[in-house]
Amino acid sequence: MSEPKLRIAIIYMALALMCWMFAYLVGVGQNASGGNVNPNQGANLAPLRMGLGFGMTIMGIVLAIGAGFSLGNWIWYHWNERLEERKRALAITPTVELAREISRLRPDQTALLPTAKYQVEISMAVTEHGRIYFLKTPFLDVPLVWLDHYLNVLCSRTELYPIRRFGNDSKDQKYAQAFTAWATQAHLYLAFPANGPDPAQWMSPGARERVVEMIWGEEVGE
Repeated sequence: MSEPKLRIAIIYMALALMCWMFAYLVGVGQNASGGNVNPNQGANLAPLRMGLGFGMTIMGIVLAIGAGFSLGNWIWYHWNERLEERKRALAITPTVELAREISRLRPDQTALLPTAKYQVEISMAVTEHGRIYFLKTPFLDVPLVWLDHYLNVLCSRTELYPIRRFGNDSKDQKYAQAFTAWATQAHLYLAFPANGPDPAQWMSPGARERVVEMIWGEEVGE
């Protein structure tokens, strides 16, 4: 959702005031000219002035309602922004504390995290197009061809590619969900789960490279 603009409400309200001022001036002019014009001319102009004044009054009311909605939308948006900031500020969980500690480690220290003890399971299927290798996860087997593109093209060094950007119920989304669930398992020390609108984050700058080494290192020699 794009940020609402306060100036829209101000413009609407200014236009509403102009409409009401015009309607007021039309009414004042009608009363002031009542005795100074030809009665027939005054009678002819009276319905026009009345209709014009009524129309401008209604238009002013519509613009004022629009200004009220715009102002309310602006207030609601910024109120929610403040609530989200407060939630993030208060979300000091063990996971966040662990992320802070890991972020202080040097590259040579992060390389010593216990992922090396984990044995990656690679499966293979023989098809008419040849052998296809998969990363076995508790959720879904993920093709290594797809995973290679996902890790090296879509993911950055700081975060995993957001699952929501894939089509709903698509194969890409299911593969991304399975891999993200696998990578965010606590004992792997690879990535933190998604937090609200923020996608899953790598635990350290070298975590993505460790994943590549873990998976394709297991594939060598198959």
